[in-house]
Parts: sequence; C-alpha cells; structure tokens
Amino acid sequence: FSSVIFVFLSSLLCFQPYKTNKPKNYTGKTVIHCHFLAHEDTGMMATLFIGKKDWIFQLEEHYQWMMGVGIGICLSCLVMYVSRCCLGRQRNLLKKNNMNDEDDDVLYSAVSLNELKSKAMD
Repeated sequence: FSSVIFVFLSSLLCFQPYKTNKPKNYTGKTVIHCHFLAHEDTGMMATLFIGKKDWIFQLEEHYQWMMGVGIGICLSCLVMYVSRCCLGRQRNLLKKNNMNDEDDDVLYSAVSLNELKSKAMD
C-alpha cells in the first residue's frame, strides 16, 4: 500500500519539461556537437548550414554519372545498329529467295529462320 502512495505522490511532484530556446525560421551557419562514437576521431564537432541548398552545377560531382550515361547511349546505339544490319541482311536473303517482304509471319517463322541458318552454315 505504501508503494502505491509513493508512486502517486511522485507523479504529482514531477515537473513538466520546460522549453529551451527555439528560434523560428533560423537560417545560417551553426555548430553542432554530437556524442556518437563514430565521430569521436573527428572531434565530434561540425558546422551545419541551415537554409536552401545552392544548386550550382559542379562537373566533378557528376562526372561518373555523365560517363555512365554516355557509355550507355553509345552501347545502345551500337546494339541497335548491329541488330538493324543483321535484320537487313536477313531481309535481303529472303528477297533473293523471292519471298514477299511484306509477309512478316514468313520473315520470322521458324522454318525460314532454320533455312537461313543452314545457308549461312554452308
């Protein structure tokens, strides 16, 4: 019974946390301090800029991305060119055999592809 009274009295005596300084719409540089162990070797202090990010383009930040896009575009163009050449050769071979170019079912049928493959192997 005494523990219930103690808990009740201690709940009455607890103080509400008070507000610290909370500036509104603060922008600019500030210093932060943290106690994460990963930051102990670097001093646990850092400066932080609060505000809108500058959107200045820096080539060094985007160099790998731009190289990847450039190489991807070049490779896709090469693949499209090679596939177009192979498809053109296949159509030319079918024209030599007096097949109708408009008939796409014949162009991609398994029989015509096997005949084309056997002629290429000879």
